[in-house]
Amino acid sequence: MIHKLLETETILPDDYPIYAGYMYIADNTFIRSGVFCTVSVFKKALNAKEIRRCDLFGHYDPKIGEKVFSSYYGV
Repeated sequence: MIHKLLETETILPDDYPIYAGYMYIADNTFIRSGVFCTVSVFKKALNAKEIRRCDLFGHYDPKIGEKVFSSYYGV
């Protein structure tokens, strides 16, 4: 099951570009792309149903005023 905060990450359309070295979420699994391609090609290569954006450091907890994942994952 995907963490509830990651559910807010955008599901990318099939024609969206995938950039080498960037992190994505493929069927609830974190993955770093090693190639430049489209979401459609990436999904086929991974046998994935959906690809989401992965902005781990973009999530903040307004109650404590800090990044959620920095404390949650010890980063």
